[in-house]
Formats: sequence, C-alpha cells, structure tokens
Amino acid sequence: HVEFIQRYLSLTMAHQQPLGVDLAISSYKMILRREVILSNLESIDMDLFHDITLILENNTTDLIFKIIIEYHILCHIHEQFSALLSGYSELIPQELTKASDEHGLKLFIGSMPDINVNDWMKLTDYCKYEMNNNGIQQLWQII
Repeated sequence: HVEFIQRYLSLTMAHQQPLGVDLAISSYKMILRREVILSNLESIDMDLFHDITLILENNTTDLIFKIIIEYHILCHIHEQFSALLSGYSELIPQELTKASDEHGLKLFIGSMPDINVNDWMKLTDYCKYEMNNNGIQQLWQII
C-alpha cells in the first residue's frame, strides 16, 4: 500500500493535480531534504516538544536535541517516508524542488482551501478606506 500511495502522490505532483491533503510541515521539509527543527516536532509530539523546550531553556547542547528531533520524527514513519521519497525522486527532478520551500510544497500538494470571497469582503478591515472605494472595488473584481 505504501508504494502505491507514494507513486500516486508523486504522479499527482508531476501532473500538477493537488490532492487536497495536509501533512505535517516536517514531512514537506523532509521531502525537500531540508533540515527539521524543534518547532517541527510540535505538530508530531506536543509533549516531547514541551519537554525539549524546557531542557533547552536550561542551556543544554543543541546538537543532542537535533538528533533526538530527527530520530523522533523519522522513527515513526521511516518505512512510509522512504517509499514516498523513492517515488518522489523517481518522478520529480530535484532541480524543480530546489527553488521551493516546505510551505510551497504544502500548498502544491494540499491545494488552496476554498475561500468564500463574499465573507472575505465583509470581514476585511479597510482601515482608512471604505468598501465602495474605487481601488477597493477594482481589487475585488480582480479576485
């Protein structure tokens, strides 16, 4: 099942068809082969994140925690993630991902959430302008 999912995900990306799924930001960073950091652990294991944060506030070595964070994030998903990376690497040239970051990849895989433009217009704070201002109206027409 893992191989099917990794190939399906990679194919949807190759054909620029977002899946509408949301992964942890650390997953996107690892797909792009970027370093995971302590804040990435928060969405994976809140308790461990808080424990490490408390220890770090007491001036403990950062390298030890970098290793712990990477291990903890990867140990739970190693098999699945290795399969995902294999499929991703097969279908998506690494040159294409060098210019991207984890947030861009997240948007690409997950697509944009549906936005209700009418609600957006009503809830926007126009500061010194009014909703019926010509420039504001042009903006909403473009959107």
